[in-house]
Amino acid sequence: MYRPIEQRCLSRGAPRTAYDLRAALPKGYRGRATRSDYWDAYAAAFPMHTHRSCGKADGETNHVERWFGTLRARVSRLVRRAYSFSKNAENHLDAIHFFVTSYNVSGTLGTS
Repeated sequence: MYRPIEQRCLSRGAPRTAYDLRAALPKGYRGRATRSDYWDAYAAAFPMHTHRSCGKADGETNHVERWFGTLRARVSRLVRRAYSFSKNAENHLDAIHFFVTSYNVSGTLGTS
């Protein structure tokens, strides 16, 4: 089943990141049920009535774990020992943005 990527956040360095991620979501998604790992910042940024923290064994985060696998497989610069590993953070983010955009376009066309 195709699930478009609505928003992405590429840093876990500060609790503010979780707030920024929630603020960047389209309004229609902000009230939906959310799941995350046990990182405290997610619990603080997302409303308690829609958010649940869970571990990998619960199976609630399997879609995002699958997405991470797809991302690592298709964007070789995310693999540390690859020849194409990005030394420049801007190029690294651009490569991820390009892949996410092409993934969403191919999914909406039914070619994913």
